[in-house]
Amino acid sequence: MSMTRARRLVVLMAKNDYAGILWKLRCAINRHSHRYRAIHIAFDPNLFAYPIEIMGTPPHIGYINELLGRASCIILKDFDLNGFLLPSAIKVQPEKCIWYGVGCNYRYIQNNPVFDKYRFRFVSTIDMKRRDDDVYLPAPYDTDNHNYIEKSMDGKIILLHTPSDQQKGTQVVHNAISGILDKYTHVEYLEISNRVNSYTVNEKKKAHIFIDQMGKYHILGYNSIEAAAFGSAVVTDKRHDTDNPAIHAEPETLESVLAELIQNPARIIQNGRDMREWVVKKHGYANAYSVLEPFIDQIVLKGCK
Repeated sequence: MSMTRARRLVVLMAKNDYAGILWKLRCAINRHSHRYRAIHIAFDPNLFAYPIEIMGTPPHIGYINELLGRASCIILKDFDLNGFLLPSAIKVQPEKCIWYGVGCNYRYIQNNPVFDKYRFRFVSTIDMKRRDDDVYLPAPYDTDNHNYIEKSMDGKIILLHTPSDQQKGTQVVHNAISGILDKYTHVEYLEISNRVNSYTVNEKKKAHIFIDQMGKYHILGYNSIEAAAFGSAVVTDKRHDTDNPAIHAEPETLESVLAELIQNPARIIQNGRDMREWVVKKHGYANAYSVLEPFIDQIVLKGCK
């Protein structure tokens, strides 16, 4: 009778997993790994109703420490940023930890020695990679179960913007949209903020054009990745050293860029296809796990010596 070797445990922990990134990474491991299984823990309920497997409340602390003791690898999201500290009752061995920086503030304090204790440091966007030993792990997205949707151009052209705060150029977007709505009666603008993820996802499925951050030359935000997975064209002030096919606009050109797209529906469709293809290749679960696995292997091999 053949025996199947038990998969080694990976524990993923976040203070508050607002974008569900660790939950998605957990799913990527469990879907694609033959050697590892993952459990997801968060200490605060998240704002957008992403799943949490285990809540880090006092009744669970003993069980969590047991899991951490048995874990072959621990992945920590954003701890040591913005005062996000592990609760004192939680015990981890830093040498078997991968620290995953999703919060953008890491780019300003990456040389702080507080990060040196971790076995590896990952970042979710390429512009956060400042140290030679930082590793870029694209934020995972479930492109297997969130499919491309061909957009009809027969009715309204829907423009969508989903700011998490007003520091991402929302006033710039408002100014451009005001001019667009004055000129084009077949355009509809929708803005969503602080709604549960299921509602936002449904609106992203309908959007022809997703407008992301304006005014700071960003890598694509997670909202863009999600919209692109459904085939929306994406307009943002992307950095010039990135490989994504999003359509570049700056605050002073946003209105004219949107107008050019509205006048050329075929370009909206084509960019949506290009964005979908790029998201699958870069952010799909299979790619995210292929980047992660060799580092988990290194931690496991070191622990076995």
